[in-house]
Parts: sequence; C-alpha cells; structure tokens
Amino acid sequence: MNNLKHTLWSGGWDSSFRVLQLLISAGEPMQPYYVYDHRRKSTSYEIEAIRRIIAGLQKEFPRAAALLQPVKIVNKSRLKKDAQTRQWYEELNRLYTLGIQYEWFARLSRQYGISDLELGIVRHTEEEIPQFNLDLERNIREVEDQYRLIDQPVLHGLRLFENFCFPVIRYSKDDMGTEARKLGFHHLLALSWYCYHPGKNGIPCGECKPCQIARISGYDHHFQPYSHKPVRKFHFPRFKKEGLLNLSP
Repeated sequence: MNNLKHTLWSGGWDSSFRVLQLLISAGEPMQPYYVYDHRRKSTSYEIEAIRRIIAGLQKEFPRAAALLQPVKIVNKSRLKKDAQTRQWYEELNRLYTLGIQYEWFARLSRQYGISDLELGIVRHTEEEIPQFNLDLERNIREVEDQYRLIDQPVLHGLRLFENFCFPVIRYSKDDMGTEARKLGFHHLLALSWYCYHPGKNGIPCGECKPCQIARISGYDHHFQPYSHKPVRKFHFPRFKKEGLLNLSP
C-alpha cells in the first residue's frame, strides 16, 4: 500500500487517538508499531489497551478495522545501536532531560527505513508545557498536510526527529476528547492507558509524568473505570531474528 501510514502506537491517549482518527475518520490504511521494553511495568496494560481498542474497532467499525495492519511489536533490545541518533539524543537530553524512548524511535525509523513515522507529540496546556515542546514546535513546518521538522533546525540535535511526522501537534488532549466524541469513538479512546507504574490493583500511580500530565491537563476523567483494573501479565512469544513479531487481536 503506497499510502500506508506508519504510526507509533503505545496504547496511550495521544497515539490511540491518531490510530482511531486515521481509521474511522480519514479511512486511511495504517501500520502501527509498538516498542517493547521488558523493564516497563506498564507493558501488559498498554498491550491490553491496544487489544481492547482493536476488538472494539472490529465489532463497531469493521470497515475501519480492515484498514489496520497487524501491530508490529519491535523489541527494543534488538534495535541496532546508532552513534548518530545517540549523539543527537545526548545533545537534546543535556538541555531538556528528554525521554530515552525518542532515541529508540529514531533508531527504529532508520533501521526499518521509515521516513515518515508518525509520533504522538501534542500541544500542551500553558500550565504544564515543557520547554522542549515549545522549541520543537518552533522548528516544525506544515508540508502537504504533514507537520515535519524544518531542513535546518536551530538545534542540531533536533535532527533526531528528521524521520518523523507530528500529526497531532496542534491538538491538546481535551481537543482529542472533543473530536473523538463528535466522530463517535470516544468510548474506544477511553480504553487507552497512560500510567508508567500501575499498582497491583491496576490503579494508576498518580506520580509518574503521564499521571501528572493527566491530572494537570484534566483529561483523566475521560477514561473508562474498567480500564483501571489489573490485567494478566502479557507473555511475549519468541521474537523473530530481526526483533519483530505481530500482535494478534
């Protein structure tokens, strides 16, 4: 498929909104990617959120669900080390304390030859907007309905994001909730997950960065109550040699 969208899907609010928007509203085929890190306590919750959303799509929006390719799970430990992405990341990290996942995503895009990988960075509220987001937005331009990094970013390290598109960077989290309601998929979006360190009872910790953002921006009320329950631990099948496997709904 020449028009296939390549999208990072973490099971969280921002990326789940983009997946549902593409499939239900835009009617565009897409290939989602999930990066697996065995150390993350939230992995099983994120995978469960993805499965629930896919199941809802198949039941309520079968035509949209048919546009969704199997989720490719990429084993982070199988991503090839890349001195260039590491250099860019370290430059940015000295300024912003940037999440290491962005370096993983950059390596993924380079390793698999994806030059238009969609990344769910959003517009934050004034109360909690990080300086990084402000500087990134200043170095992004709109080209053919895509938001991309400018050719000569002010900070050389921002080239870490040269293979990415930013389709939701003009949205706030509340904007997404409003649009999802209008388009009839808010109940599916509410199945998404956001906490990095859930307790044994399945309740978000309230302390990690995503929990803080959810509280400050006031979008935590969007989630369905049963999305905050314990889930069974997800045991990953053996990865293929290239570090990939497909997630079955």
